[in-house]
Formats: sequence, C-alpha cells, structure tokens
Amino acid sequence: MHPIEAHAVARAIHQQRLAEAERARQMRRQREAQAGAPSSQDGRLPRRHRRRLRLRLTAAGTARGWRVA
Repeated sequence: MHPIEAHAVARAIHQQRLAEAERARQMRRQREAQAGAPSSQDGRLPRRHRRRLRLRLTAAGTARGWRVA
C-alpha cells in the first residue's frame, strides 16, 4: 500500500472513531437529560479540576470549608 493511501485509510478510521465518540457523548447527554440528572457542565474544566470538584462534592458535608450545594 502506498504511504499516501495508508495515511488516507488511517485518517478515515480516525474520523470514524471521532464521529462514534461524539454520537456516544450525545446519547449520554440525552439519557442524562431524560433521567433529570444534573448536566455535567464541568466538562470544559481540565481533568484535574473535574476530579477535585468531584472529590469536593462527595466530601462529607462542609469538610475543609467547601460548601456543598
């Protein structure tokens, strides 16, 4: 297989995977909306902030001064 062909094939596969991931993400959002679950608006935050936020939200009560809504 020609290198350009191989690149085109790899790129097509990559695009397919991106599309599948986006569809899965949309399906999950729809399910969450139907279940009335709070939307994950913290998706824009870096992973470390999301983890810290999750830990903060699951922390018992107002531990370390964080108010839990």
